[in-house]
Amino acid sequence: MLTGLPDNYARGGIIGNYRRVALYGVNFLIQQKKKDLESLLGPMSDEIIRLREEVSEQIKTLYVIIEMGKSYGFDLSRQAQNAIEAVQWVYMGYLAAVKEQDGAAMSFSTKMMI
Repeated sequence: MLTGLPDNYARGGIIGNYRRVALYGVNFLIQQKKKDLESLLGPMSDEIIRLREEVSEQIKTLYVIIEMGKSYGFDLSRQAQNAIEAVQWVYMGYLAAVKEQDGAAMSFSTKMMI
């Protein structure tokens, strides 16, 4: 959800795209995931059921990210309004991704800023 593609070094790490929290706010990301869920139509095959479950879990996790931000005094539901908030929102996205992946091979890469 907030993570990007595996790293370029084939070490099993993930280069995250945490900036989406700052650029769009979590409410926007939730709305996009809800659209994804609505687009998963058709016969309920094992694949569709699995995908619907994964997207539903991603939506629940995004709500948890909003709550995590509130515990730090941040309103991650909206996009960042200035540079200070942008750095804070990106870091909160990173923390959420590390928590979700249990810290497994997560990097805070400068590549994600490009």
